[in-house]
Amino acid sequence: MKQAAKRLNADFVMLNRSYTSVFALYSKRLKIKTVGEIPVGATIGISNDDSNQDRALKFLKHLGLINLKEKSGEYFTVQDVIAHPKNLKVKELDNYALARALDDLDLAVAYSSFLLQAKINLTPIALDDIGIADKKYATGLAILPDKANDPNIQKLNKLLLDPKLKDFINTNYKGTVVPSF
Repeated sequence: MKQAAKRLNADFVMLNRSYTSVFALYSKRLKIKTVGEIPVGATIGISNDDSNQDRALKFLKHLGLINLKEKSGEYFTVQDVIAHPKNLKVKELDNYALARALDDLDLAVAYSSFLLQAKINLTPIALDDIGIADKKYATGLAILPDKANDPNIQKLNKLLLDPKLKDFINTNYKGTVVPSF
């Protein structure tokens, strides 16, 4: 939301959040099932946009695959990766390109929904459970502040928390997104 606001020179307020996209570590090339099997020097693709790159780097650190120096700005970037025994080679790619690049990468941190759209069916090596639980990564209704009390906006905002939406997400998205309410 912050990136869009900056790009559009606008202010937004976040109302209700409805779902979180599942973020995970995948490999098509390596036939591995655990993080411990990742070889030294493996090439890993991560998103090139600020917020998703920050999330991916925190996830990789949590998995014990990289070390990060103190954050120098609002987000961690690949420049914040410091020496680690796994010596992973980190490649920055567009979110949508990560799924297509799995043939050329050892690993990728990607959204399950992007793999589903690309018709790639892989079992994740590890799920970003911490990111999934963190509401700041949930998708929600972002609006201009002067529209916050608009009756139609409030009606839509209420629908984002409807149990029927939760059922729809669980039935139709098969674990690629999860309700955040």
